[in-house]
Amino acid sequence: MRREWRFVTALASTEVPVPEPLAYCADPAVTGAEFYVMGFVDGLVLADEEAAAALALTARQQASFGLIEVMARLHAVDPVTVGLGDLVREEGYVERQLRRWRRQLHQSGSPDLVLLDRVHDALSTHVPAQRTGIVHGDFRPGNLSFGSDGRVLAVFDWELATVGEPLADLGWLSASWGQPGDDVPPTIEGPSTAPGFPSREQLAEHYAKLSGRDVSELPFYEAFARWRGACIGAGVRARYLAGVMGADGFDADVRTEQEHTQATIALELS
Repeated sequence: MRREWRFVTALASTEVPVPEPLAYCADPAVTGAEFYVMGFVDGLVLADEEAAAALALTARQQASFGLIEVMARLHAVDPVTVGLGDLVREEGYVERQLRRWRRQLHQSGSPDLVLLDRVHDALSTHVPAQRTGIVHGDFRPGNLSFGSDGRVLAVFDWELATVGEPLADLGWLSASWGQPGDDVPPTIEGPSTAPGFPSREQLAEHYAKLSGRDVSELPFYEAFARWRGACIGAGVRARYLAGVMGADGFDADVRTEQEHTQATIALELS
């Protein structure tokens, strides 16, 4: 909560649309945990293909390119200028993330980590040169609110936000941007398999044009995104197998197959 509040308040005065930050409470005696209150944003959250049905066909391209425009605006914000300078690290973002997620993976008690460790090692030996900017960490249509015309109204869910390589956001979006006829599944369900949404390549081109950034290393960041997603999935599976997540229809075999598929794609891309 503290991290989300900090990023939302830091970005409230920028061109990045975020909900209005109203109040933060650090006293756990009030609700049992720290919490914050933000303004209500009345819009469409495009979490999946079913949600996309609420958005007119003609507005879907606007929503997609608008999403990229907001991403480019976010990555253009100087973290020091908005009060996030203490989050800038000398060590690269990718190196920190690889270490963090591998550590969490091995602490989760998840079995069968050989493939995920292979991907980790492959990524570690091919880390590109990195820049510094604000990284949302889970930038996708399911974490944004859109108007009926496709305009982006707000970006939510800043709990994974940090300062690091901005292309990680584009890689995560690309890995989750499913398209009709794909040979490989996206990392997470989204709206882009419905008609009217542009391709991953069009989104990357639009980002490159707006940001002026070289996106030739995007395959690496897509590989990293798929590996990170597989690590998260393996951790969730381990908790279910340990009996701490309840019985809600979770299928461990299906999740194992999904993790293996994502890790295999990541290995091919890295």
